[in-house]
Amino acid sequence: GELARAGARGMEDRDSEASGSRTFSSSVRMRSSSSSSTSASSSSDLRPWTCKLCGQTRNTEDKQNCKTCGRPRGHDPVKYRERLKEIRQYSVPEDGMDDRSSTGESWGLALGLLLLFLIAAMLAWAFHEDQKDLQPSDGMEL
Repeated sequence: GELARAGARGMEDRDSEASGSRTFSSSVRMRSSSSSSTSASSSSDLRPWTCKLCGQTRNTEDKQNCKTCGRPRGHDPVKYRERLKEIRQYSVPEDGMDDRSSTGESWGLALGLLLLFLIAAMLAWAFHEDQKDLQPSDGMEL
């Protein structure tokens, strides 16, 4: 009982020192559905802890695993942060590199539109020539 709570509080202190910006809300408490005073008072004493991976804040001291992601309490997602850092590094455009790619893309768009216009003009010209051939040619033009 008390030894487990003391160990959990010690672990929570290490969690809060490591995370730095952790807030506890007194309104977030696990409420017991039973009417006995001992279980109600013990569940109201449980303080919430925040999972460092998913950010779930409704985990209580009596739970050793996160409700959302199932990671153990105090889990430090080092590899997850490294992967996020790597993804952000490659997704942020570097200076000058973005300008060249957008210029190349706009040239492709301009060339494609020009080609589309030429094809449409050739089809219109072919239709016009075809209509001229269908006109009766008895030598009398207006």
